[in-house]
Amino acid sequence: MPDLVPAPTPGADIAPAVPLDRLRAMADDFFGALTPNTRRTYRSHLGAFAAHTGYPSIGEAVGSLIRGGPGDAFTMLSRWKVDLLAAGKAPATVNNCLLAVRSLLHFANDCGVIAWRVKVRQVKGESKDMRGPTREELARLFAACAGPTPMEVRNRVLLRLLYSAALRRAEACSLDVEHVDFERRVLSVLRKGRTVRVDVAMPAALEAALRAWLAIRPDVPGALLLNFDPTGKAPRRLTGDGVAKVLHALAPKAGMDPKKLRPHGVRRRAVTDALSATHGDIRRVMSFSGHRTPAMVMRYDDDRRRVAHDVAAAVEALDDPPAGTPPAPR
Repeated sequence: MPDLVPAPTPGADIAPAVPLDRLRAMADDFFGALTPNTRRTYRSHLGAFAAHTGYPSIGEAVGSLIRGGPGDAFTMLSRWKVDLLAAGKAPATVNNCLLAVRSLLHFANDCGVIAWRVKVRQVKGESKDMRGPTREELARLFAACAGPTPMEVRNRVLLRLLYSAALRRAEACSLDVEHVDFERRVLSVLRKGRTVRVDVAMPAALEAALRAWLAIRPDVPGALLLNFDPTGKAPRRLTGDGVAKVLHALAPKAGMDPKKLRPHGVRRRAVTDALSATHGDIRRVMSFSGHRTPAMVMRYDDDRRRVAHDVAAAVEALDDPPAGTPPAPR
């Protein structure tokens, strides 16, 4: 990790008493506390911020924020937000970029390196369809990989992990063979935002798919889900990008648009179906989906029941008297 903050220059408004060793330790602690996926994402976003500001490294870019104080930090982040939006980045992407920088600055505040925090208003995005593919489309996806070839068997396991266990693609890709416990019928999953694995239930359909896959899977240790390299190289762990490519290849066979089918959409279908099966029991669905707060599950439930649409229709009905009813006097 490069120095988080270069040596203070004459006239800089960062206290020169803060030793560089302390700043390096702070950076190590910050990245060390993150999960591997979050660490990679934050490094990518921080690298993009450094490139935007013209600094050759993440350390120098963030160091400039710390030396400049809260006013300069707010201005730099606000300008970056505007430029990201002008470049056509999605609101969620822009917010994640800003979050990476703000998180590091907030950590610096918690460590006593700086005495301020910076707030940049998030970008409001359009509401998402939280339902994912329809149940009919999901059935067609499973039918598209119903054959006996190793790739088809692996693809069925992948779909089952995303749907039957409601795993995120990174969670599915992180599984090793040793994380499958048929005796207890659980998977040991590294959930998003966690540093230790937790047990996730293995329903019967997923168990059958896993047994079929492990019976023909290449005899190599490590990753549960392997890629099928067309160059003939030894199989390696399936990546998140690889999961997207698998679904994009299955989509046309299922009569779907590849551009509209995303790995997270299958998980969304799972959460939506879980809410229907439990009659909207948020607590039970949280246990199934791995969400840590009720807020996101409630968004799925609202979308499932179209709550906002129904309320709007009810309000509109108040302004429309029944047919044949004279308008009320004013």
